[in-house]
Amino acid sequence: MAYYRLYFLSADGRISDVVELHCDTDQDALAEAESRREGRPTELWNEQRFVALLGQPTASPPADVSR
Repeated sequence: MAYYRLYFLSADGRISDVVELHCDTDQDALAEAESRREGRPTELWNEQRFVALLGQPTASPPADVSR
């Protein structure tokens, strides 16, 4: 079994939580990640290898400070 981490991202793209997964393949890890993410944006990593981005962080655009 391989070791994976599922990082939950906040609206501004920062890590807000992490879950450890142990799966046989990337496909298994992706299926497990999809079932756990509850619609929230996440990144799936296998050790130091990026596997996938699931969903997108939705930060508001910065306010126009030039006025």
